[in-house]
Amino acid sequence: MADIKVSFPEPCSESWSAMERQGCNRYCASCDTVVHNLSQLTVDQAEALLDNNDKICVRAQISPLGVIRTLDGTKNKSRRFVAAVGASLSLATAACQTTASPNVTPRYEINGRFNSYWQSNAYLTSDSGKSYSFKIYKDGKFRFTNLRAGTYNLSFTGSCGEKTDIGPILVNEDIMLGEVKDMGDDNSCIIIGVMVRQNKFALNGKIKSGT
Repeated sequence: MADIKVSFPEPCSESWSAMERQGCNRYCASCDTVVHNLSQLTVDQAEALLDNNDKICVRAQISPLGVIRTLDGTKNKSRRFVAAVGASLSLATAACQTTASPNVTPRYEINGRFNSYWQSNAYLTSDSGKSYSFKIYKDGKFRFTNLRAGTYNLSFTGSCGEKTDIGPILVNEDIMLGEVKDMGDDNSCIIIGVMVRQNKFALNGKIKSGT
């Protein structure tokens, strides 16, 4: 069966640890609602919550590849909850365009592949403070071109803002980094907030949710 794609249009800044315990879930006094802990629900139980509610408030642990942890996550590999690309998870990127120099100045590039590519972004900052960004797609590849010689700091951010610093790189020739350090599945992020199913369609005169 297909993965269940969800998004988090209303993330919340309330502290999970400060909420009142209700079994495996918590009670949020600010919203007067129960926050369901997805890591303590099976895929079927979480889907039932979605089917019976327009929207539910949850605590979701999301891996760098976008897979949401559930109680049967290691057993039910054919069916998973997956975080879809959405405005709430998008990272702001500001690509800086380089201007052509009237002088003939050598330019260089940095390229490679970042293993944890799900909704990742690569950032490069020169020693003069100039910044560049590159959105990484499914192949995991990134490439910065038209660079002047100098020292640059390279870093990556994942879907929830988790950051991996590669550190300073001296650029005075084209650099091929190859496979760049993976953040690893254990380096997941936590989101608390409203979860909705992606791709709604009409069925029997009612709005139902689908994958």
